[in-house]
Amino acid sequence: MKKFFLLVALIVCVAATSSWSQSRTKLNVIYPAISGINAPLWYATEQKIFPKYGLDVELIYIPTALQVTRVVLTGDSQIAFSGGAPVVSAVLSGADLIFIGGVANVPAFYMMALPEIKSVGDLKGKTVGVTRFGSSTDFALRYLVQKNGFNPDKDLNILQLGGMPELAAALSKRLIVAAPLSAPISGRAQRALCLFSIWPKRGFIFRTRPLSRGGRT
Repeated sequence: MKKFFLLVALIVCVAATSSWSQSRTKLNVIYPAISGINAPLWYATEQKIFPKYGLDVELIYIPTALQVTRVVLTGDSQIAFSGGAPVVSAVLSGADLIFIGGVANVPAFYMMALPEIKSVGDLKGKTVGVTRFGSSTDFALRYLVQKNGFNPDKDLNILQLGGMPELAAALSKRLIVAAPLSAPISGRAQRALCLFSIWPKRGFIFRTRPLSRGGRT
């Protein structure tokens, strides 16, 4: 496990030295969710692993991978920890982003649903939640229902609620019947029923065109 956390620090280090001058050690690293899948970043920071590689890293939380992708494109953050769907969409639209490594190949979400939801088919016609349209949670939800034969745009009422804590709160208040959640936020949905797990990947991204110290390409 420790080797895994060290790998995260190494990926950040490689990104810094490959795209910016070695004298620039300050890095803003953003992440999209309060989720256990981001634990390597928190661990590396708390254990002061980044300074061992000559890096001054500031972790910045910005809800949803979609927003994270936009921030990287503005140049306000040099590297990010992000889900894949928004990045792929941005690249297909001409964005100069690239994945440089992956940190998880395990289920990232659990589809948490109220007890009366016994199958994916029971979601039809119901109100469900995602963090943001175009985010990893949105992709995961759409993938799940499409795989089970119905159209998410026509057969579901999808609400974008902001972040994992907001999804858990809406679920506990029964404002929605289901939402993709990941640990530790899924613990807040103790009265909900865990039905399905899905596998959106998450990894590190940064721009292919290096930024100068002034933040301009």
